This record gives sequence, C-alpha cells and structure tokens, in this order.
Amino acid sequence: MALNQDINPDILEIIRLKKLKYYEAATGGAVLGGALGGTLIIGYWLSDYTITATLCSFFDFFSMVLVAYLFTRRYGLLRDKYGLSFSQGFSFILLLMFFAGLIYGAVAFFMMSQFAPDYYSAMFQKAIEQWTSSETERAEMKEGVYAMMNSPFFIISISVISVMLYGLFIGMLTAVFTKRPPRNDLSE
Repeated sequence: MALNQDINPDILEIIRLKKLKYYEAATGGAVLGGALGGTLIIGYWLSDYTITATLCSFFDFFSMVLVAYLFTRRYGLLRDKYGLSFSQGFSFILLLMFFAGLIYGAVAFFMMSQFAPDYYSAMFQKAIEQWTSSETERAEMKEGVYAMMNSPFFIISISVISVMLYGLFIGMLTAVFTKRPPRNDLSE
C-alpha cells in the first residue's frame, strides 16, 4: 500500500490516457477490420455481378469514415477535461487504421490461401497476362505472385499499409471535425 502512495497522480493519469487510447483504437480497429473483411467476403460471393465491386468500394470508404469519426469522437469525449487536439485525433485514427489493417489482412490471407485460392489465382493470372509480354516474364511473375499469396506476413503487411494510407487522408479531415478544446475547470 505504501508503494501506491508514492506514485504521482499525474503519472497515473498519463498511464490511464495511454491505455484508453490503445483500448479505443483497438476496439475501433476491430469494428472496422471486421467490416472491411466482411465486405471482402461479400464481394467474393457476389463477384458475378458487375456492380458489386463499386458497391463494396463505397461501403469500405463510408465505413472507414464513419468508424474513424465515431471512435475518435468517443475517444475525445472519454479524455474529458484534457480535450483532443488535431494531432492527438490524427494519431488515434492512424492507430485505429493499423489495427483494422491487421484484421483485414488476416481475413484477406484466409481468403487467398484457404477459402478461395482459385478465384484469386485466376484474378492474378489475368493481371499477369495484361502486364507482361513474354512467357518468361509471365512465369517469373506468376511464381512471385504465388509466393506472396502464401505469405501471411506479406498479405497482412500490404493490408496494413493500404488501410493506413486510406486512413491518412480520412484521418486528416476527421481529426478536424473531432478536435475538442481542453475544459478549464477552476473548481478542481
């Protein structure tokens, strides 16, 4: 008990705010990663319809904006008297996007390696044929693509990077609308 009395309350508050940031970002990332992964699965199931890709892209974009806004706003409210600056909101959104990219990458790897490898192989084969002119280039590129498809590290890394790039642009705008000035209470 004596040890707890020696800890500065300001340090405890800093620790609480750090834990809050990671908890809220991970929760928002799980929600967003689940939505993006679900869209990937639905897009595969409905791939016969031409409008599916467009609808999935719109859903991905709007879910990213909505989740980023709602969870950043919630995080700002939970920070209470400390408010939320633009840079704090922006870094929170990037962290949220990182967690979302991890979950989305795991779903993408599962889809490419276990659930629908033939679908993705055919899709990559079409792209390889369009990008290359000689058979040797096609064979080399095909070998590289299949090696990447079977690498969870590669798929998850690419997913994290792409979701965070999206989050970079979404986060800049969202952080403007979610910032809150610190509350000045003289009664404390």
